[in-house]
Amino acid sequence: MNYEKLRTSAFNNLWFPYTDINVIEKTEFPIIEKAEGVYLHELDGTILLDGISSWWCVNLGHSHPKLVDAIKKQAGELQHSILGGIAHPNVIKLAEKICEFTPEGLDHVYFAGDGSSATEASLKISLQYWHNLGEKNRTKFICLEDGYHGDTLGAVGVGYVDTFHKYYKKVIQDSFRACSPHCSRCPFGRTSGKCDIECFSSMEKLIEEHHLETAAVIVEPLCQGAGGIRIYPDEYLVRLRKLCDKYKLLLIADEIAVGFARTGKMFACDHAGIIPDLMCIGKGMTGGYLPMSAVVSSDKIYNTFRSDETQDRTFYHGHTFCGNRKGQLETIFTS
Repeated sequence: MNYEKLRTSAFNNLWFPYTDINVIEKTEFPIIEKAEGVYLHELDGTILLDGISSWWCVNLGHSHPKLVDAIKKQAGELQHSILGGIAHPNVIKLAEKICEFTPEGLDHVYFAGDGSSATEASLKISLQYWHNLGEKNRTKFICLEDGYHGDTLGAVGVGYVDTFHKYYKKVIQDSFRACSPHCSRCPFGRTSGKCDIECFSSMEKLIEEHHLETAAVIVEPLCQGAGGIRIYPDEYLVRLRKLCDKYKLLLIADEIAVGFARTGKMFACDHAGIIPDLMCIGKGMTGGYLPMSAVVSSDKIYNTFRSDETQDRTFYHGHTFCGNRKGQLETIFTS
């Protein structure tokens, strides 16, 4: 098939995400046939640098032989297995391996399918955590302006970006939004490294005023991705962790985009030396070879989901693919 036929077929049948239909129909867009390392290869042989790492996830490069071999091997052994009251060896090994990589104290892995579904799970876990403890009025979240945590409705509620989400504004549950910390364009006119983290005052005020109705604070640690790669200092996270401890709030770190060495350490939280209560991971978790994500939880949260004679505390949340194909990834981590 040639470019013209493929593009015509795409215009007739394919819906492009994050793409203006009128614009794409006037564009001779690339059609990628294969990829290797950091390069994408078009049908006509043109080579492109994958500068966005295929939406930030192919952190080990395309067509890595170890990853390809692991996927081929596992595909012939076990393709899908649910985790509802059942397990398989590789998913157990993978959960153990992830807990070795994540900050100390995060010891329970809930698997999901993509970044948005991991965010959704973390929000629901936070809400039910307080319900399990008998505090049913904690139904709000605190987040950062221009944060981004996915495109499902719950995720949009804590990561609203007007350009992306304005059509859904009336149906989402809004959150309390702190001023976005942004060192290169400091809202206080300060210079990075020569300030007292004045940008934290907005977050501090919201937590002090709304902690009794708040289930959790959720942030993208160190870097707000879709907001414009807004980098902020480690000290912001240090202060946030201390303040959440003071007011007994859960802290969710969305490491989906910045985790797995994206910032130079395994996780962005490692730069600040903090441990969140819940950590969302994805994207680079599979090197971009499989759709997979997870929420890693502390014992404090996990143990409140144990049912007793008075209350069923089961976490009734799960995705069709939240337990499948973990064998490949377990092999990847081991390699």
